[in-house]
Amino acid sequence: MKRKVISVILLIVLVVSGLLTSRTVWQAYAANRVLKEGSIGMDVSSHQYVDWDIIKKDNYIKFAILRCGYGDDDVEQDDSQFQRNVSECKRLNIPFGVYLYSYAVNEREALSEANHIKRMIGDSKPEMGVYLDVEDTTYYLKHGLNVYTDEGRRRLTDLVKIVLNNLSDTGWRTGIYSSYNYYTNILYADELSAYRWIASWPDLDNPSKVLEAENKVRQMNGMLWQYRSDGRVHGVLSANYQPCNVDLDELLVDWELEKDETGGSNSQQCVPGALGDVNNDGFINISDVVVLKKYLAGYSDVHINIKAANVNRDYDKEQKDLISIGDAIIILKHLAGFDTVKLGVVISE
Repeated sequence: MKRKVISVILLIVLVVSGLLTSRTVWQAYAANRVLKEGSIGMDVSSHQYVDWDIIKKDNYIKFAILRCGYGDDDVEQDDSQFQRNVSECKRLNIPFGVYLYSYAVNEREALSEANHIKRMIGDSKPEMGVYLDVEDTTYYLKHGLNVYTDEGRRRLTDLVKIVLNNLSDTGWRTGIYSSYNYYTNILYADELSAYRWIASWPDLDNPSKVLEAENKVRQMNGMLWQYRSDGRVHGVLSANYQPCNVDLDELLVDWELEKDETGGSNSQQCVPGALGDVNNDGFINISDVVVLKKYLAGYSDVHINIKAANVNRDYDKEQKDLISIGDAIIILKHLAGFDTVKLGVVISE
């Protein structure tokens, strides 16, 4: 019986290795860590009720940005759907980010908004970033903040800085959601190094207008483009469980998802660059196989540690390092418990 079990495990390892020889599967594995440019997402709040199982099954929406609340750090201003949305995204492995709708018009309120964000997110690890939603001109004007003056622009920009600076110790990727108009005419955008999530809603029936809007957002270094507020997505309902509109967003860059702090499942921690740690991240896991396979396929943007990748040590002075599919198979076998070669050791020159 023991022999049969070992044979089955070895078969699984070799099958996985064989599957990984196709570009399609490499990209599928890579997609677990990187959302590709052009991926579509949505941003939701308590104004919607989301059936996340449908979202996952349809596979149209690749990520979500979830509202955690609005304004001051007051439980009555928490988004009532936030914790459920976070839990569902985690359960279904849907990458998510978080945003707070800002009303801050003074320093005290800005500090309170930063605390509101921290309290709501806790340890939930938003992979798609944490954003301050800055847009409510009517509210600002009503409360003495005229954003159309130099003094008002200065004040609003400084308030945004206060919020983001108070999130700087969290390790989150922080950003600002606002309209293209705010980014160009109101905020002193050049002073804000945060990730840019920019709203610009073109006439989607006019291809030239769509292209023009996208180019403007790209030129503004936008990473996320909210391109419509009237989208319809199967599984997104109103709070009364009726079909409703939802904001849709397009990712304008390849977005690397954060790695699990433990290195992911079935990982062996090691000194970065030790034998088997192909990508130098301090762990030996399936990510090393993915990177090695892409390297062998000739992906121009993939770089590996040659010494660490040559796990079977089949090199000499004339041939130097020979990287092959055999090295990837050894790493896979190692992860399955077959230590034919001792990985994780520091490589001597």
